[in-house]
Amino acid sequence: MRSNKIWLFFFLRLVLSYFLCFSSDLQADQKEIISLIREIHSEIKPAALVTADGLRLWQSFLGQDDDDTYKDDHLVILVQEKDESVTLWIQVTKFKSESAQLTAKRAISSRMIKAVIQGQNWFIEKSDYNLSETEKILREILVSIQKKKKLLGVK
Repeated sequence: MRSNKIWLFFFLRLVLSYFLCFSSDLQADQKEIISLIREIHSEIKPAALVTADGLRLWQSFLGQDDDDTYKDDHLVILVQEKDESVTLWIQVTKFKSESAQLTAKRAISSRMIKAVIQGQNWFIEKSDYNLSETEKILREILVSIQKKKKLLGVK
């Protein structure tokens, strides 16, 4: 009976240590994602168009080339600032060429990230990406925004 308790104790300790390690990695990844969201927000805030409803709107394409003609990923960021909270909707739509004409494309998928800022608290309310994909796409978005602003001469 005593040996069963000892094995149970070691098993529970192993499981608990695994989840604690996983949790700290998860928190580090979430902190990095929140940091990227903050940077994206600060980059687009002065450069985005302001709609009649007071929403900030940023649209561009994702990719390395300066020419947007042949890029397949379209980016839309909508920012709503209300009282003490800010909500960012980040949507990436993938397009695919339908024919030999490379500029005629049709949307094949669309994914969304919704981030909310309340005072000093930032969190991801919804994401169609898993954790590693979220960090990767946010990095790509940030670089894309910085390059587009530089190309347009916007500071």
